[in-house]
Amino acid sequence: MAERRLFFKVTAWVTVASLALTPEIAAACTYMAPQYVISDDMRQKCRAAVANPRKFLAKVAKDTFDSRELGNYIVAFDEGAFGCRENRKFAFRILDSFYSKPDRLFTQPALLRRYAFTWPENHDPAREAYINGLVWLLSDHAAHLPSGWTAEQARDFVSQPGHFKIALERFGTDRDRDDAVFAIVSDPKSPHFDRDAAIRLTGFTSRHQFQRRLTAVALFINPALGPTDLAKAETLLPVSALYDDSGTNPLTVNARTLWEQVAGQYAQSSDAGLREKARSIRAKMAPPSLTNWPKIEYPKDGRVWLSLADWPKNIPNPFGSPKYASLVSVADYPARALRNEETGAVTVAARFGTDGRFSGLEVLQSSGSAILDDATTKTIHRRFRPKLNDMTVSGFAGKEVRVPLLIVDWQLSDTNSATGSVARFSDGRLTIVAEPMIVNELYSSCGPPPSIFL
Repeated sequence: MAERRLFFKVTAWVTVASLALTPEIAAACTYMAPQYVISDDMRQKCRAAVANPRKFLAKVAKDTFDSRELGNYIVAFDEGAFGCRENRKFAFRILDSFYSKPDRLFTQPALLRRYAFTWPENHDPAREAYINGLVWLLSDHAAHLPSGWTAEQARDFVSQPGHFKIALERFGTDRDRDDAVFAIVSDPKSPHFDRDAAIRLTGFTSRHQFQRRLTAVALFINPALGPTDLAKAETLLPVSALYDDSGTNPLTVNARTLWEQVAGQYAQSSDAGLREKARSIRAKMAPPSLTNWPKIEYPKDGRVWLSLADWPKNIPNPFGSPKYASLVSVADYPARALRNEETGAVTVAARFGTDGRFSGLEVLQSSGSAILDDATTKTIHRRFRPKLNDMTVSGFAGKEVRVPLLIVDWQLSDTNSATGSVARFSDGRLTIVAEPMIVNELYSSCGPPPSIFL
């Protein structure tokens, strides 16, 4: 006892003396002193609890202790902290007494997690399985389903009364629990079916985000499930899926099917504008063709303007093939334009001088973005420089000649689109669809990423 009194005197002296020291040392001293007091206090409480366990556990069952004090008891016996002797079985008995009231199972997730890991050998398997399910439901770190569970079991557990609200409030962690929640709200047979909620949940970044978007689209274009909203469906469908007809990605195939359904409903509208939109969608989904080149208005400036149909037969035309992915690809989308989210269509023409020789490429009609205009001409010229430089036209002595080549349409798709980026040529138009660039502000001080077009 004398030693304990001496210890408290020294502790009190250190606390008072720390006030006269520098702020840093004072803070450290005033922190350490109470820690010793807490440890000594908990050590006495641990002994008292073990000495009369029935009385102590009765107090726990009545929720006599506040959450912090109860947590200290659990840590003390579960880990041997605060100078207490480790006794995991007693830690379990404390938790078992606290959670004897069912409504408390939805509180104190940290304690519930310890409860799940301190089960004795002669436990109740059904109750343990339920506790493990609650830990998964309440946790922000449960990346996978509980051991032995299937996706259907997870969905049934989340659907139980009181569970769904908890899971919905914790949505957005990209866990298997999120998959169960989304499956419930997007199922017309579920009591929690909610199309608007499904739309909101698609806004959370996830490895399943693209699939969730397609599921939500299917809900809003089905008249049997409520008023259709085709405009909302369009915002969720990836633009790149319109041009990707490879059939290699099941999600892309599904997206194209949904695009076709949207176009079909537009086509049945009495609104001429919507019917035109249907034709536009289907034109983008049409297979590549070289039979229907865009009509371009040529300026009347005294120069000679030739169409591709008038291309001299003795000169190989590098632009007469639908294999345009090698001409300009999504990798050529300028980084600066991606960061600025610049889009637009560039009409490119080949220029021949008065001597009939090829003299360069020029922009006949601008996209509205100087970056995209410059990128288009430089990329085409770089890829076809040998063929272009060897070209000549005859029969127009002393006159400059222009030949419109194609339209390069730079577009941006949706973020996190599973279809990725795509380049597709059809009817004289090369469409480049890229995903927007996500700029990391941590690297902004280092300047923009390098680009050959900057």
